[in-house]
Amino acid sequence: MGNENRPDGAAASLTDALAALRRELATATGPEQHSVASRRTAPGPETVEVTLQLLITPGEDEPGFWVAGPEISAAAGITAHTVKLTLAPTPPAAAPQPPAAPAQPAPAEPTEPPADPAPTDRRAEVIALYERVVADRERVLGPLHRDTLISAANLARAYRDAGRVTEAIDLYERVLTDSENTFGPYDLDTLVFRGNLARAYREADRLSEAIDLYERTVADSEQAFGADHRNTLNARHNLALAYREADRLDEAIALYRRTLADSERVLGPEDSSTLITCDCLAAALRSADLVDEATTLDERILSVRDRMLGAEHPDTLDSLGSLADDRMAAGRVAEAVEMYERALHTAEEHLGPDHPTTMRARSNAAYAYGRVGRAAEAVELYTRILTDRERMLGPDHTATVTARSNLAFAYYEAGHFSEAIEAYSRTVADRERLLGSDHPDTLKAREQLAFSYEAALRADPTGATRPPRE
Repeated sequence: MGNENRPDGAAASLTDALAALRRELATATGPEQHSVASRRTAPGPETVEVTLQLLITPGEDEPGFWVAGPEISAAAGITAHTVKLTLAPTPPAAAPQPPAAPAQPAPAEPTEPPADPAPTDRRAEVIALYERVVADRERVLGPLHRDTLISAANLARAYRDAGRVTEAIDLYERVLTDSENTFGPYDLDTLVFRGNLARAYREADRLSEAIDLYERTVADSEQAFGADHRNTLNARHNLALAYREADRLDEAIALYRRTLADSERVLGPEDSSTLITCDCLAAALRSADLVDEATTLDERILSVRDRMLGAEHPDTLDSLGSLADDRMAAGRVAEAVEMYERALHTAEEHLGPDHPTTMRARSNAAYAYGRVGRAAEAVELYTRILTDRERMLGPDHTATVTARSNLAFAYYEAGHFSEAIEAYSRTVADRERLLGSDHPDTLKAREQLAFSYEAALRADPTGATRPPRE
């Protein structure tokens, strides 16, 4: 817990937008009801070609979709997609046909049942859609148009979500440069693009570059919006997060404290952004061994979210996991395990097995089982986590590689050294290929593999130093 970004301007899915467009057009009685420009086309006297804008507005729970004429300019914060459609009336009913011959009965069980489409395939579909949008906007509007740059940033986000971080960074860098040159360094979209690039740098462990960008974003946001503006508070929060990830704990805690105080004063103590900063401050305090103060904050967050959102809400369950982290850090292991298990069971029941909150809760429970010597249960959960990550994200995603490393650690703890060696060997190979042979994570994986070989040679799990869990 405690590693959440505050909002960075993510737009709604184009797939959802097109689905909303279909629903809205299905209720239309004529193109004039949607303020669209239309003209008759050659295919038939009743065929109409419609040119319109699909507007996507952010919302509390889900985005809103609106159809408007092409001449209407979208307000700030609203994403617009220009769409051309050819609409034709429903053809008349065909003449009655003689009944068809009865079909052969289908087998009760197909030989090879079709697999559900993997989420990685859906990610590829999203990327393909965004690539098409970017190409069309560059052709129609030009490469420096604001809408083109926003679409390119959406494509970069899709790359990042699919684990294609290098491509995401390359595209974000281009978008940021074009936006700064075209609209200036204090433009809202420029600041959003800079924050997006900084986040991609963080996820690629390029923390120095990320911190430079976050520091500049804070300064520019203060100048453009003022010190108390929500955008400035978000930028300051993200800078504190980068400090924490760079092990600059004192700076992170000081900046989190300042941001939390300002958020409570400006936004209110129960605002969602305030609670995110409070959660991250608690995590930083826990890392600094200030467990009592972290516990006080986490108990406050859990109470607020339970009252406002309900016990089954993802944010509430994440807060329960954070409080379990405090109990574990304080040595109250039995209480921690009970809370981890409660969070996992509630998430699986109400959110489903593949929900991100459920995945986090499962990982927390696996870690707790390892801490209390329930090694077989830890191996079982980590095995499932790795299988889910491979299915949902693909074998090369950072989260998948980390899941395999954690499974290797669980094998080591259970004394299954040959399995640990196999999993760590794969982790080393993947990290060398994906990150390079000198990357810190690659070096750590090699060391963990060496620990496993040493333990296997000694055939005594108590005689070898334990490799660190990720």
